Amino acid sequence: MGRIASDKIDAFGKVTIRYLGKLRHIAVEAVHRNRKVTLLVAGADVRIVTDDGELLRTLTLDASRVVGREGVEPPKLSRRFYRPLGSPRALCRPSAK
Repeated sequence: MGRIASDKIDAFGKVTIRYLGKLRHIAVEAVHRNRKVTLLVAGADVRIVTDDGELLRTLTLDASRVVGREGVEPPKLSRRFYRPLGSPRALCRPSAK
């Protein structure tokens, strides 16, 4: 059993798919940017096909592989970035003189 997803190749030549609850960015090629594609997904097997029927890429997703920099945590943001928009401090902006 599989699924079909439609997407557009972004400016960097990648498409995005959700696999096992995580977003995966699959590189196709930057030459195909802004091209509409269809992703044929059957389990971990993925085929990326254009609307014309041209096969761009075939791959098998690896659940154990972490995409990105391993072992590097994202930078910690201070609490001021997490204030709700309706909070009084967010509504009061210092006036420019």
